[in-house]
Formats: sequence, C-alpha cells, structure tokens
Amino acid sequence: MKAIRSAMLVAAAATLLVAAAAPPTAADSSRRLVSRGNGLLRKGDADGAIEQYERASVDAPESPVVGFNIGAALFRKGEFASARERFVEAAEKTRELDLEAAAWYNAGNCAFREGQRMLDGDLGQALERFQESVRFYAAALEKDGTLEDAAWNLELARLSVKDVLDRIERQREEMKAGQEALREVADSLVALAERQRGETAASDSLALSPDTSDANWRQGVEAGARAQRSIGEGVDRAAKRLGELFPGEVPAQIGEALSHLDSALVDGTAAAGDLDAADPGAAAGEQRDALIQLMKAIQALAGDGSGGENGGDRKGNGQEEDGQGRQPPPQQEQQAREGQARDETARGIIDEEKESRKERRRSAGGYRSVDRDW
Repeated sequence: MKAIRSAMLVAAAATLLVAAAAPPTAADSSRRLVSRGNGLLRKGDADGAIEQYERASVDAPESPVVGFNIGAALFRKGEFASARERFVEAAEKTRELDLEAAAWYNAGNCAFREGQRMLDGDLGQALERFQESVRFYAAALEKDGTLEDAAWNLELARLSVKDVLDRIERQREEMKAGQEALREVADSLVALAERQRGETAASDSLALSPDTSDANWRQGVEAGARAQRSIGEGVDRAAKRLGELFPGEVPAQIGEALSHLDSALVDGTAAAGDLDAADPGAAAGEQRDALIQLMKAIQALAGDGSGGENGGDRKGNGQEEDGQGRQPPPQQEQQAREGQARDETARGIIDEEKESRKERRRSAGGYRSVDRDW
C-alpha cells in the first residue's frame, strides 16, 4: 500500500505573524522564542519546542504560525488529535494561502494517522477520521494546486475510506449471520422446553398411576426415558452451537445461558436415570428442575438475566433506550421484540406448568405443596 507523505511541519521563524497592535519588543521576543523552538524541534526535543512556542503565544496569542508550530511539535509526539486541532485553527486564522494550504495538509495527515490507529478498534471512528482527512487534503489543494503530496495523500485517503466501508459491511454481514444463528438456538430451546414440559406432565401422570405392574405403564416409563435423553441431546447441541458462535470472549448473557443449559443437562440426565429405575415421581422433580433451567437460559438469551418477575427494567411501551434518550434503530428494535417474545413464552410455559402441577395435585386428592424458586 502507498505510504502517506508528510510535509515540512515547521514554519520558518521569519514568517511569524503577530498582532498588529503588539509593540516591536513583543514581536522580536516572539520571533526569538519561535526560532528557539524550531531549533529544539529539529533536534527532536518536541516538549522543549512546545514550551518555547507556548511562551511565544503569550505575546502573539492570535498568531497562526505559533499555533501551526505547536501542531508540528504535537505531531512529532504522536498526539495527532491535539495537533489536528492546532492546524485547523491555524488554517482558519491565517490570510496567507501558502500557510493555509500547509495547515490543511498537515491537518489531513493528523486525521489520517488517527484513522490508522483506530483500524483495530472502532471502525466507525476510523471512517470518520479518514473522511475528514479527505476533506482536509482537498482544502489544501484548493488553496495550492501544486501540492503533489496532498494529491497523493488524497488518493490514499479515499482508498482508505473505501476499505473501511468494505470492512464495516463485512462486519455487519457477520453480525447479521451471528444474530440469526443465535435466534435459531433460542427458538430450538423454546421447542425443547415445550417438550420438557410435556415429559414432566407425563411423568407426573405415571407417578399417580395405581397399577405400576401394567405393561402399558412400563412402556410409558421406558418411552419417557428415551424422550428425556433425546431432549438432553438437543440441549447439548444448543450449548455446543452457542460455544461455536462465541469462540473467543463469551458475552455475559451467553455465559449465563450456557450455565443454565449445563444445569438442565444434569437435571435431565438424573431424570432419565430415575425413569430407568421405574421412579417417575422422582423423575418429574428432576424434569421440573431441568425445565426451570431451560427457561432461565431462554431468558438470558433474550437479554433478561435478572430473573425478576417483571423481566428487568423494560420501558412501559415495550421499547428500550440506548442510554442517551434515543430509541434504537429499527433492526435492534425488531430484535428486542423477538427477544421479549421468547422471554414471555418462557414465562408462559413456567406459569402454565405451575397451574398444571396444582391441578394434578388436586386431582390426586391433594397433598402438601412445596414452594419452588420459579
């Protein structure tokens, strides 16, 4: 890739501009300080140069040359954002086309360097800096069309803008694919929870059967064990899929969901063992625990890891704000609605299971209820 071309950053001391009303002694003092600062900068002492330029700015506070030279020293230190501000200020203050062109050019270099630093982090910010560098280089060429380095860097900045736009689009596509995969996992868990609820009810019914020696009863227990293992296989596949979607650092809500899925697997395995031992009553308790863990995993994937009765701090209108009073973009809003729907489905399954359990107990003649942490 082409390398950015840098300009001569230090303005000649002889071109120092001072306020018109400044006395000759002040102007002479400013010139000497700028000259001294230029010498220090050429020797690589950027901090010493800035100190001299700042002293010169006391006598010539409106001098674009002093500001330009401070920007030059800051650039040498790698403080590109601060340097950019100084160059822009100098460009806006000066009436000399050569100095203005150089200031816009150097501001472009600063913005470009900032963009390069941001490429491994915030691509949106990097794009803004590269776009800004394009504007600055174009302004430099408008003031001085002979600046070949500005034309070279302008082309490079435009290529960088295109490259970042392409990278952002790829990121969006990858994110979209990841979100779709995450929704598929969440939907599969909802289906598994429905199956788990059905198997829990079946075990409860078997536990209430008066004739445990009947062949149909034995077949029902065996079928329940097979179904429970099938549910466990589905939960295991969902957990592995989540691991594949987040191979690096796992987001908090995904980690919470995985923890609940692990617990659901443990409870489901225990339930299958109870059914193998022809103890559907014990299996129903384990299955109920597995169902609770599946519900919590679904809620975590929906973005509600609070476990509270109200589903977290949702807004009354069903919308979330981004922390600055703005409503989310339509795509995020749609995803939030889908997540809330899954959360409500999970809660609905739990509520229905509560009522179903109460009804089964009443039908069985009643026995003391045991409170559970739903």
